[in-house]
Amino acid sequence: MTQQIDEYKKTLLINLIEIMKRRLNEATSTDYSRLGWLLVNNNKKDEAVSYIQKGLEIDSDNHHCQRLYDRLISS
Repeated sequence: MTQQIDEYKKTLLINLIEIMKRRLNEATSTDYSRLGWLLVNNNKKDEAVSYIQKGLEIDSDNHHCQRLYDRLISS
């Protein structure tokens, strides 16, 4: 049963990531940080860093992006 739940959660995570990627033209820097966290939880750290950097390009003072970026770079 827990394996089914884990697969369901992974499927939801992947779907949410794809939806967010399709709507990046509407995204704020905080949205980029949220996408970054989703990617981290999907074991895609390098991709997460890339999106966080884009979020910081939008707003270099965004503390959500800054914190996640610092966390990913230092690990």
